[in-house]
Amino acid sequence: MEQYASLDTLQKAVDIFKAVNLDAIACGDHAASFILGKDHEEYLIDKLQKQSGCPVTFPSRSIVRLIKNKNFKDILLVSPYSKTLLRNSSAISVIII
Repeated sequence: MEQYASLDTLQKAVDIFKAVNLDAIACGDHAASFILGKDHEEYLIDKLQKQSGCPVTFPSRSIVRLIKNKNFKDILLVSPYSKTLLRNSSAISVIII
C-alpha cells in the first residue's frame, strides 16, 4: 500500500515536468491523502513544493477546505479504492458498504 504514498514516485513525476514553468501541482486521485495520514501528506507536499518551486495540493486538502468553508454536517465521500486499502488507512474513519 505504501507504494501509493511514495515520495520517490511523485518526485519522478515532478521531474518529467521540470522544463515547464508550472504555477501549481494538483495530485489527483491520490491515496497518499489518507493511507499514511495527514503528517505523511504534509511531508509529501513539503518535499514536492521544494523540488518544484510551486504550490502542491492533494484532494484531501481541497475536501477539508470545502467542508470547513461551507460548514457541512452530513457528507458522503465515495472512494475507488479497495476495502483492504481503506481498512488500513491511518487517517480516516470509514464505513465500508
